[in-house]
Amino acid sequence: MMKGCKRCFILLLLVGSISAVAAERREGLWGLISFFGSTSAWLYDLQLQPRYIGGSADVNQSLVNLGAGRALSAPWQAWAGLTLQQTDQDAPTVAREYRLWEELDYRFQRLPFEVVVRSRLEERRAEGYTSVSNRLRERVLITRFLNDNWRLVIFNEFFFNLNQVPWITTPTFDQNRTFMGMEYQLTRSIRAGSGYLWRYLPTTPSQTDNILMLTLLVNIDMLN
Repeated sequence: MMKGCKRCFILLLLVGSISAVAAERREGLWGLISFFGSTSAWLYDLQLQPRYIGGSADVNQSLVNLGAGRALSAPWQAWAGLTLQQTDQDAPTVAREYRLWEELDYRFQRLPFEVVVRSRLEERRAEGYTSVSNRLRERVLITRFLNDNWRLVIFNEFFFNLNQVPWITTPTFDQNRTFMGMEYQLTRSIRAGSGYLWRYLPTTPSQTDNILMLTLLVNIDMLN
């Protein structure tokens, strides 16, 4: 199972890399702060995501993401939620975007590995437009537990536009993200991490982003 996942990840990375030839390159810094936990019946996750991308036009974004989920028969989980994205007014993109989304997760663990396959469908609305953009996101995340405190995290995610609306500037293939980083268990309830995120956007001209990503993950269940 693990060998198959690794081969699939390498293949997806190669496909994305080939697509990025002759793209405009930018650098950025992204943050992720996540507060997650569970009740007797529900799972929940609140995420705050500040983002900065520098290039021909600087882009400053902030995202708030709220989701609720239920554990189905193992190893499945179903989620739904909403996202608010605010973009700096000087950036050449939509200023404010609202998303509703539905998600199905498949989780597989065979220590020292854990694999999460996520399928998310988004309904996206932009300020000043009446049209709704539907987007599919497919992500494979692999975690390798190194010891009690350290873990290696790798993921690859593809985005697909299911319809075309005036405010979307990418074709059916919307973007690709690939990440590799490390996480450290600071306390029973808090993990911190950092890593490299590569993003490809098939715009005109196409763009690749080299991003330093910092994460702070807080497990509410473990705070007591």
